[in-house]
Amino acid sequence: MNTKIKKWFFKTCPKSGRIVGINKKNVVLKICFPLFGLAALIWFLIRVVPKPSRIEYPCQQIAAPIAFSFVAFISSTLVGFGTWKRFKLLWHSRRFYMGVSVLAVGILLSGTLYIMSVDNSLMGQVIRKQIDNGTDMGRFVPIDAPNTPMGVARGIHPGRVAWAHDPKAAAWDGKRGLYSDPDNNSQTRVDDMMEGVIIALTRQNTIDKAWDELFRTFNYKKGKGAIKYKKGEKIAIKINLNDNGGTNII
Repeated sequence: MNTKIKKWFFKTCPKSGRIVGINKKNVVLKICFPLFGLAALIWFLIRVVPKPSRIEYPCQQIAAPIAFSFVAFISSTLVGFGTWKRFKLLWHSRRFYMGVSVLAVGILLSGTLYIMSVDNSLMGQVIRKQIDNGTDMGRFVPIDAPNTPMGVARGIHPGRVAWAHDPKAAAWDGKRGLYSDPDNNSQTRVDDMMEGVIIALTRQNTIDKAWDELFRTFNYKKGKGAIKYKKGEKIAIKINLNDNGGTNII
């Protein structure tokens, strides 16, 4: 995210740069707070209600305080109006002591809710406190030793991993077009890397033999015998696009 936009919109930690709340000094954000608060509340409900564990997501750590601040703001407003209306009714009925008591309690409650709505960082602290149950999480120590294989090895050569790297396959300079544009990528080099990976994975010396070995092994493990490729058979290649289209907003 652009640094200027980030500082304009959010309040960040001076050490880590991590977003910790909304920039309350921004006049535009103050004016539009009800709109942002409602949007944050809707986002929070849509994401967290179906799966409560999502409250630990970074985006929800930011949305939750804003959403609950909005709820506190609305509650403060409603309590304020309700208290004033009740006070006037009691006052005109000459029930002065009761009216003053209602007004005092209403002001205290409405004021508390208003403070909570203004200081969304306080709400964030409360939410984070609930997430970790107020305990010190301590230093994370993994249960497995470094470089220890996990799970059951599978594949044509169980556990074997093949890598390919060619820095000239992509030529995007960060300015012209997009990194995914054909002009910024060499399909020939990408194809060569893919073939190299398949050959290395199967331990063959040609791509034709490599594909043949893949089909024979797969069919054998599925109980069809070590038969080679037949017309119509396909192999799906699952690529990792977890970060495709992602941003560094959080």
